[in-house]
Parts: sequence; C-alpha cells; structure tokens
Amino acid sequence: MEKRAFINRIRSLYNIDGIELPELTLAQQSDFLRDPVGFFLRTGEAQSDAIMREVERRQSRDVSEVNVRASKSKKTKPKIDGQREMLLPIPGMKTVGEPEKSDAKTTSRRKAG
Repeated sequence: MEKRAFINRIRSLYNIDGIELPELTLAQQSDFLRDPVGFFLRTGEAQSDAIMREVERRQSRDVSEVNVRASKSKKTKPKIDGQREMLLPIPGMKTVGEPEKSDAKTTSRRKAG
C-alpha cells in the first residue's frame, strides 16, 4: 500500500461517525469517537471488520468522486447563442476597439476678451 493511501485510510477513521457503525454498541461508538485509531487497534475482530468495511467504502466512494470530477472538468460549457466572454480591462493595457490616445497633453485656452 502506498503512503498516501495509508494516510487517507487513517483520515477516514477520524471522519466516521459512530452511527455509521451499527455493529458497535453505544458505549463502543463513544469509545471509537474518542480515539478512532486506538479503538480500532484494541477492538475485536467483528468490530474491526465493521470499521474497515466503512473505511474501504469511503475510499471507493472518494475514488469514484474524483473520477466524476475529472470527467466533468474536461467538458466545455455549452454556449448560449449571443453569449460572449466578459473581459475585464487590464490597467495600463490598450483594449480592443479603443482609439489610441496621444501622450501629449492637450490644454484648453480661453479667449481673452
């Protein structure tokens, strides 16, 4: 087993709620919530099998969610007719269609009179 997979399974232990383990009594659920790793190491075969089943269920669910997210991210969003990208101006940059401004300052003069 790879290090990352091992760490993910340990993290899963900490994210299991006691109610998700119906094989455990209420007292055992409380002990599990207090110290998930310690309880898993100390408990009997039936309880550790139930905990491991939940951990593996979470791992397979996480893998399928990652695959779904990856496939969704590759899809392009459908374009609506007439829809355009909204481009925000970048300070100091010339925007498309904007007339060029000369660097010389224009001063207004009043007529004397």
